[in-house]
Amino acid sequence: MSEGLAPEWVLWAAENLLSGAAPATVARALAEGGVPPEIAEAQIAAIRAAPAYDGLRRRLVRGRMLERFAAVRLAHRDGLAVLPDVDLETFHRAYWVGGQPLVLTDAIHFAALRWTFAGLAERYGEVEVEVNTGRTEARRRSHVEREATRTTFGALLRELDRPGNDRYAVSRNGLLAVPGLAPLAADRQPLPPFLDAGRPLPSLWVGPAGTRTDWHYDTHDVLLVQVLGRKRFAIASPEHPAWFEDTDGFYATAEVEADHVVELAPGQALFLPVGWWHRVDALEPSITATFLGFRWPNDWHAYRPDHRT
Repeated sequence: MSEGLAPEWVLWAAENLLSGAAPATVARALAEGGVPPEIAEAQIAAIRAAPAYDGLRRRLVRGRMLERFAAVRLAHRDGLAVLPDVDLETFHRAYWVGGQPLVLTDAIHFAALRWTFAGLAERYGEVEVEVNTGRTEARRRSHVEREATRTTFGALLRELDRPGNDRYAVSRNGLLAVPGLAPLAADRQPLPPFLDAGRPLPSLWVGPAGTRTDWHYDTHDVLLVQVLGRKRFAIASPEHPAWFEDTDGFYATAEVEADHVVELAPGQALFLPVGWWHRVDALEPSITATFLGFRWPNDWHAYRPDHRT
């Protein structure tokens, strides 16, 4: 098909034809670029006759219609819901099934809300834990959480007075899976009705002011509960297709524009449905607990990124 026409011209012509440009317009542009008119017309005919062309055209049409549907949904969407509490049926119907984020200001009454940094250091200071390090030196956003070092829980807590983003106990460090910290898991009681006590333990995120998790999305629904300190959460709907065009794993490579920004204080929670973009900034030394154990299945394998790291 590409005889007489450079591959970059073939791709250019195919892209424009699939985008809706008239064949005569594409042929004229090729001729203006120095391609003999007879070769330009023959190549356009060959592109349009190729077996893969019609399949690509159908996929692009489907993609454009989904983009238009997403734009309609965004135009009709209400603001971020902020409620003191929510009953199980409403949560399931309006937020879980509806795929809408929700801030809860008075629904969480965990025993963990009585924690203090000093008290944790006194009881568990000698427990050895893993901490994510080398964050500021990572060359790619998807590599930020790859490095870790061993330390004690007390040393981690003592360093919380030093703002920065280089040392952060994150989900993959598995603090609550450490035997010496196992008693802390019981402090997630009492659970709100939409969480399941039999599901996986929550994750703890422990770090100073200045820790940041850049724009990314998850393949599960998540409840983020602020236990100590304050954090700012910027969130954006997955119904912005352009932000998925060039990602680094689960991370955005371009700056995402937030649809909503919310600050959580201790005892407040954010329900974030699968796929929602979010960026998290610690405003103070903080502990956040993240829960994936809901009463309904919560692992969306098909939503993993196409880009491999």
